[in-house]
Amino acid sequence: MRIISRRPIETFKIKHPDCSESLENWYKTIHKGYFGNLMDLKGTFGNSVDVVVKGYVFDISGNKYRLAASFHFNAQTVYIREIMTHAEYSKESWKKRHQDFH
Repeated sequence: MRIISRRPIETFKIKHPDCSESLENWYKTIHKGYFGNLMDLKGTFGNSVDVVVKGYVFDISGNKYRLAASFHFNAQTVYIREIMTHAEYSKESWKKRHQDFH
């Protein structure tokens, strides 16, 4: 799959270096994989991926961090919407920044 863009990952890793390996693993798995639907994502990521009305949220580093993304399965493209701490995710203010996401 094509991931748009890598910049959020690199930026987040600078602020939270403890998640570098987990984010890299997520990136490589998505980039090298073919995902046609939620079942394919669940097959690879299990319970660490959740559906949010118009997108998906992944647990990163044992659920310490969350990565929100939009998938366009037909085009095999992923848009990283935001990477945040679990506390930031729980506040749900990120949904206001991405109103088309929820």
